[in-house]
Amino acid sequence: MESSAEQLIINDRYQILELLGSGSMGMVYRVADRQAGTEIALKRVIPVPTSVVASAQFTEKADWQALRREFKMLAALVHPHIVQVMDCGFDQQGHPFYTMTYLNGRKLLDDGQDQPLSYQLELLRQVFSALAYLHERDILQRDLKPDNILVVDGQAKLTDFGLAACEAQFSAAVTNLQGTAAYMAPELLMGEQPAQATDLYAGGMIAYELVAGHHPFDVRNMNRMILSILHEAPDLTALPAEPEGLRHLVGALLAQKPAQRPASATAVVAQLAQLKGMTDANLSQQSPSSA
Repeated sequence: MESSAEQLIINDRYQILELLGSGSMGMVYRVADRQAGTEIALKRVIPVPTSVVASAQFTEKADWQALRREFKMLAALVHPHIVQVMDCGFDQQGHPFYTMTYLNGRKLLDDGQDQPLSYQLELLRQVFSALAYLHERDILQRDLKPDNILVVDGQAKLTDFGLAACEAQFSAAVTNLQGTAAYMAPELLMGEQPAQATDLYAGGMIAYELVAGHHPFDVRNMNRMILSILHEAPDLTALPAEPEGLRHLVGALLAQKPAQRPASATAVVAQLAQLKGMTDANLSQQSPSSA
């Protein structure tokens, strides 16, 4: 089975070389672009659970057009902390796919959890800078989680996007999103639609996990974790007390009510920059002066 998968060629152009990761709405591969002679990343968007009925829905002309518009929009994004989307199409099974620049980096938590706080705050500033860029263009990330953020030479890159046109076709039930439920805002778990505030909540979860070194809730038990997200406030004492304001920012991002979260990703970027400046200043004061 594996050997046949490795030989799979999508649309007579993209040869699958390696599975890089999988999530609630598809799989990401390292592929060889036989036309360009380069290696890139390709995401196949596959409904979960897969069904003939669900797949057939993508054959409707209106759905194709909606996906193509969305792919075109993603390909137009140019930002230092967002991976470049290059091509899009539909594979032999009728599933949509899109290609991206292949980044040989480390996942956010693998790269940053054991690093100094100043470095962690800078990575978070970069992530929220990318979110601000998307939100200013009325684009939601929709599936923000640590595995969708790679770090290359100290630079964070958002590498995956939830597709609105695909999401509209399938149930957003929690049972279909177990891979990302740990970063879903309470209102999403209650069946409400994604919004900028839900992206901010996911960013808050990532910030907590990166700095504290662990998720605020018990991710080993799905039901318990979901109940905690819905009804409990995270223990902010697991975060450093300094710089002053860090706990308040993360707590605001993880507020259960969307209206209580920061006004925008842009506002969060400014606060993270200020916190990093305070951290750097404290380190400078603690360092022995050189004569």
